[in-house]
Amino acid sequence: HAKVTARRESSEFYRGRTRGEHHHDPVYAGMTQDLDTGFGLLLDKIDELGIADNTYVFYTSDNGAYTTLRDFMNDITSNHPLSGEKGMVLEGGIRVPFLVRGPGIESGTVSDVPVIGWDLLPTLCDLAQGAEVPADIEGGSLRPVLENGGAGQVVRPRDSLYWHMPHYVGMKNTTPQSAMRTGDLKMIVHYESEEARLFDLSQDVGEASDLAESAPEKVKEMQRDLRKYLRDIDAPMARRGKEEG
Repeated sequence: HAKVTARRESSEFYRGRTRGEHHHDPVYAGMTQDLDTGFGLLLDKIDELGIADNTYVFYTSDNGAYTTLRDFMNDITSNHPLSGEKGMVLEGGIRVPFLVRGPGIESGTVSDVPVIGWDLLPTLCDLAQGAEVPADIEGGSLRPVLENGGAGQVVRPRDSLYWHMPHYVGMKNTTPQSAMRTGDLKMIVHYESEEARLFDLSQDVGEASDLAESAPEKVKEMQRDLRKYLRDIDAPMARRGKEEG
């Protein structure tokens, strides 16, 4: 978050280095290094206390980065190869780092299984061995993925993942919109234009090729699913207001 700050030694380490194609702010780089160092100190302390064999550590983010911090500085970072940024349902706004360390998790493993924030509660209940999960919870336990080298399956009440932003947040290109992902297909609905866009994330993680015109029936099917989901959870919806003259 702004203000972007770093330890002097950290930011100075990056000054004068060759400018990167996507990342080139020395203070932002130093701040990232400081975060990494601090997190490493935390993990080292867990080891030192002898509690690593019964302690899980989850590291993630609530949203993707700003590509610019308006009113502070421009072009501070990049979500490349993802498109979009914080406040958007494009991948640059919703696809974030997610790392877990704990007993039964093999170090260095990577998983392509999609997970989402609401999976955390059922995961923690499962790892606690006996904690009851509320009946209407939307997520599923990640334990099969964590303990099988990233190759397990997350079982949820619904097969798709959903994101919903029914309001404006005061940033460029952030209008009311929703998104859903089913398998590798992701649909985005823009409520201002009533436009639906469709992407195959397995081939197009940057969401550059809209497949909506070539797969209209799939778009209709996903729109029906999305509308039902939003009704089921009684989601607030964007409404057209009367313009004051």
